[in-house]
Amino acid sequence: MAIDITFEEYREELEAVIRQNPNEADLYPLVWCLLKSCGSFGDLSVRCTANLQHSEKVSTDSRLYSYLWTKQDGSAAYKYGSLDFVIFKKNSFFDIDSPVGAIEVKVHYLTLDKHHDNIRNAIQLTRGLNKFGTVIYTNGLEWKAVKNGMAFDDADTVCLGVYTDKNGDPVNDEKRFVLSDDRIKWNGEESWNDLKNMLDNIKWGK
Repeated sequence: MAIDITFEEYREELEAVIRQNPNEADLYPLVWCLLKSCGSFGDLSVRCTANLQHSEKVSTDSRLYSYLWTKQDGSAAYKYGSLDFVIFKKNSFFDIDSPVGAIEVKVHYLTLDKHHDNIRNAIQLTRGLNKFGTVIYTNGLEWKAVKNGMAFDDADTVCLGVYTDKNGDPVNDEKRFVLSDDRIKWNGEESWNDLKNMLDNIKWGK
């Protein structure tokens, strides 16, 4: 499926999310469209697996359930291994070796570095890297391509802009309400080109 999205369209859609329904799940379609607009994703499938984070809502017969969830003991599932998207080789059927990467999306008003300092999120990312080898970590504005064995701070990173309050100061508060006068201070078109280039050159797999 060929999809094309411009930087202007991406900005308009992300700003609409902030005005209308500012939450992580509303970023999923936008992230998916951006990934599928990159040439390197033409031979890849990007499947949303966010629902597998909630065991009570998912059949344990799901192909990905047992793969994504790590058991602490013989019965209890440990949630931190599940990420929002899993990347497959196109037209492949699921087997233990078929996923080549994953994507974790965070809400737009949290910077990735601060969110990663939370031990729960650090465990989630580490388990994802162990399973998939490569994880894209994003809040819609900041994008990181993290490889297994790489320090989080050393990951390739592109920032499209900064989420700010009415005074232009960066917002980074997990418990803060989104306010009507919040804004995104966008970087230029060059950052968009840098992001597309980074995504196009990721070496997927372990």
